[in-house]
Amino acid sequence: MPAFNFAVKDVVGASLNIPIFTSGMRNARVSEAKFDLAKADLAKENAGQGLIMEFETAKSNYQTAYSNFITNRESMDLSKKVYDKTVIKYKEGVSSSFELTQNQNQFLTAESNYYNSVLSLLNAKAKLDRILSISK
Repeated sequence: MPAFNFAVKDVVGASLNIPIFTSGMRNARVSEAKFDLAKADLAKENAGQGLIMEFETAKSNYQTAYSNFITNRESMDLSKKVYDKTVIKYKEGVSSSFELTQNQNQFLTAESNYYNSVLSLLNAKAKLDRILSISK
């Protein structure tokens, strides 16, 4: 067998770079990115569910306020008719001043309830409109 020397004809070289330890940084970054993505998806879903719940609540409040508005308007109209008839009766001497005062108080209470229901209806409508403008 011929003798080995370090002459160019006897030396062949190759370079191989294999990291023995990658310290898991790449895997940790990928896992962290997956976790952040899942967290963002969950936050998006929660925000959507929150908007749906807020819309349903605002819609229900608006419907209730509208129903109260209609009821209070009818009550005010009725108490106004009763009061007007009591005024006529009082002028003709058929009704007492106590009955007139009592019917007037009932009418004023009904009128106050009506105006409060108008305010509640407007507030409920404004909140519903605000929510609908957010979702566009």
